[in-house]
Amino acid sequence: MVALEKLLRLPKLQGIEVIAGRSGLKRSVGHVTVMEVPDIIQWLKGDDFLITSLYAVKDDAGEQCRLIKKLARASCACVAVKTGQYVKEISAELKTAADEYGIALLRIPYTLSYIDIIVNVMNYIFEERNPRVVLEKYIKDIIFEAYTDPGLMIERGNTLGLSVARNQYLAMTLQFPMGQSPAQEDVQALWRAGIAAARFASTQKGLLHCIAVTTQMNCSIFLDAEEGTAITRLLPLIEKEALTLLAQALPSRRACIGYGRVDSGLAGIRGTYVNSLSASRMGQIFYPNRQIHHYADVEMLCTLEKVITDKKTVLFDGFLEKIADNGELMETLTAYFESDTGAEETASRLFVHKNTVKYRLQRVKDLTGLDVKVFNDAVKLYLAIAARKIRTSCISLTY
Repeated sequence: MVALEKLLRLPKLQGIEVIAGRSGLKRSVGHVTVMEVPDIIQWLKGDDFLITSLYAVKDDAGEQCRLIKKLARASCACVAVKTGQYVKEISAELKTAADEYGIALLRIPYTLSYIDIIVNVMNYIFEERNPRVVLEKYIKDIIFEAYTDPGLMIERGNTLGLSVARNQYLAMTLQFPMGQSPAQEDVQALWRAGIAAARFASTQKGLLHCIAVTTQMNCSIFLDAEEGTAITRLLPLIEKEALTLLAQALPSRRACIGYGRVDSGLAGIRGTYVNSLSASRMGQIFYPNRQIHHYADVEMLCTLEKVITDKKTVLFDGFLEKIADNGELMETLTAYFESDTGAEETASRLFVHKNTVKYRLQRVKDLTGLDVKVFNDAVKLYLAIAARKIRTSCISLTY
């Protein structure tokens, strides 16, 4: 249950006016009930937020006062009256009765609908009963920018025990490989593993609130600490636990983990989340055999992706124009960079002789004018190969 005075601070309910019975504002609310019949008492559950137009007693001030008395004795939390259609003004007698029996008497603005009150009150009561849900919703509002006043958002975090302006945060996102369409039960198993990992992280000394946020296909864990060093120190332990939980929850499926950067503030929380997704995406494209991907390792590639996904941009295409249709040379050049420019490792990966790799790289030089042994040329070829891989992956995969 939630104190009435706390509910009335909800943004959607701030137009509701307390006109009498202020001593009842500390009463707890557990339910919402709409009254348009005179025998409402038998339907009350106690701790009700009672909404009414007073239609059943609209012409009898004395009956309205007797109703207030009955509602107070039935442990009703408040009486919220919508004036205008049936009762133009709330009578002085009714206000006096509300003061006498200590039950808050509220005026609902004509523009506020019953359903808005019911949904907002019941959602808040539900969230108060489920602290994890409250924190998750708050973080979601940040990452999806569902707020207009940053100052109020930070203050809201303070009331939840989150010092978002001062503390450090890191997002680690658990997700399935790109292009997969997992069954709903697998997605739910991923969520459970993420929530369990967040719960484990919260028990580690040095970390504060560790919040699991589930989206359609992913589960992101936001690690919260006063100092970023606490997060980096404990990350290997948390990662190990997360991998164990994923293996248990999804024994026949593989999931990846992407990490953002440690950051603070509203923009930092959103940034570390976005970066964790980018790290996972780029990591899967360029390092498909790895399960763990850090944004710091693929930051340049993430920046390149932003440029590549601009449809007006054809960056680096000219470098490969003369070999783009030669599958053998493109494959060799790609493997060469994936092998850290090692000719022997490239040969092993392609199951060819080392001299064959050298011959093909010479052909690349002859056709493009770019030599992989020259640093500036190698950078151009690498970026061209990376851009091609990103563009191809963005077209062929859904993530």
